[in-house]
Amino acid sequence: MKLNNEDIKLYTKVPKDLAAKLQPLILEAVEASGLERNLVQSALLKELEGTSARIGVATAKRLLKDPAGLVNGYLQAVAVEKARKQGNFDQNLKRMVARVSESFPEDTYQELKARFPSCRDYQQLQAAAALHVQNGGRPLTVVPLADRATNKSPLPAQVVSRLVGENLVLIDGEAVGFKDGSVVGPLPKKDLAVAEGMRVVAAPKCPQIDFALA
Repeated sequence: MKLNNEDIKLYTKVPKDLAAKLQPLILEAVEASGLERNLVQSALLKELEGTSARIGVATAKRLLKDPAGLVNGYLQAVAVEKARKQGNFDQNLKRMVARVSESFPEDTYQELKARFPSCRDYQQLQAAAALHVQNGGRPLTVVPLADRATNKSPLPAQVVSRLVGENLVLIDGEAVGFKDGSVVGPLPKKDLAVAEGMRVVAAPKCPQIDFALA
């Protein structure tokens, strides 16, 4: 029986012969408990890191007598580790923002957290922080690119420099145009040459405008 690829980081820390012998035990525990296989397998492999094949099977049998308890302990440990990593990330993000935004670091930090909660790219977040400062501490306009542009043409350099994840960041008075899978801008709204059929997203000082020209 093959191991799930999702657990590759865990089962590389367990001897391969032991990992293979665990599969029937895992399936038996899953059938008896109704728990998800990936959870049971991840929890067990985590407990058996560094365990030799000689004692690993016996240890696994003991742990799988209570698969729910095994999984609950694993999920709690994962949550604690996730919280630790998030705390470290937030601390480093605050330090970065303090260097970029001397006038309103807390506002910039909160803007980044609210607008880009999933982003872990410090370089992209630093660019967004600088734009927030350039925007006078006012909210940024965030334009999702995933559903607006295709791979028909490479993104212009000025777009790439404004990306945070799959979002394009605009400041007040800027606009960006989308047509036939291509992106034009961001440019000052007055400088954007609007073509027929182009979709335009603008970032005025009032709420964002999104319209398509016929």
